[in-house]
Amino acid sequence: MKLKPLEERVEEKLKQVIEDKKRSGRKKLTEFDIAQIKRNLREGEKEIDHWINCEAAFMAAWRQGVSYLSGKGFFHNEHMFAEARIRNTIRPNLSTFAEISNEASSGEVKFAYMMASFYNQRVISMFAEEHGVDISFTGISGLGLQFRNVIKDLLINYNGWSLAEEDYRYVRSLF
Repeated sequence: MKLKPLEERVEEKLKQVIEDKKRSGRKKLTEFDIAQIKRNLREGEKEIDHWINCEAAFMAAWRQGVSYLSGKGFFHNEHMFAEARIRNTIRPNLSTFAEISNEASSGEVKFAYMMASFYNQRVISMFAEEHGVDISFTGISGLGLQFRNVIKDLLINYNGWSLAEEDYRYVRSLF
């Protein structure tokens, strides 16, 4: 679905609002009223644009994060991060998080746990706590800027994630 440019959509909706006001017999809108309506319409349209594009933005950030950790074993098919088009292709390898990798630095481990928490917060939090890894918002302070930017982009564009069937069975076995 291709949307019209933002300003064009706002102007169309503004015309509708003005027409509706005229038909209802209400007082004429002031310049201030029109500016307020335009601002509200623009914000609403920006929100729509964000949610239409958030999956692609999430995947771009996810692929970037996986590329930083490639070769550490934290993700399924991590060698395919550049070609992956759906999340579950390069989803976290949950069983890897049960044991901390000796190949990764402490910052990489924290970053991997934070990324994986988007997939399954409950299990990853349990493993992180067992290994003394702080994956809270304040825990991000120990990460470099490149890792922080990935987490920021994931957070802004996150809209949920369903467990793959084999991971569902694994998670059920833990509880």
